[in-house]
Amino acid sequence: MKTNLLLLSSLIATGCGGGVSEDEFAAEFAKSYCAKMFECMDQKALDFMGWDDEEACRQAMDGDGKGGDKSDDCNYDSKAADDCLDAFDALSCDDLKSGTTTLPECDAEKICPSN
Repeated sequence: MKTNLLLLSSLIATGCGGGVSEDEFAAEFAKSYCAKMFECMDQKALDFMGWDDEEACRQAMDGDGKGGDKSDDCNYDSKAADDCLDAFDALSCDDLKSGTTTLPECDAEKICPSN
């Protein structure tokens, strides 16, 4: 699970995003991710991650709430970013519990391709 969390964090750090602006994506993805985690995971898993509530999860995912580092070498694609958020929101609890958190729709090169 830690590996999957690191992969998601790296997507956030590269400035990938949804239908929201590139600057707002990290906070929006953290909100979606944490809501899904608290919907699907048992308390033991949440305790392992060190999250007492969704706000603690969001802070761990998004730090100060101002988004991840942005890259000047990126052509942010808001349509692809929206597809990523939609796909994550549609992820079933069974998929999440089986370790599926890295989705093809959330590939950094689709959302934030290099120049």
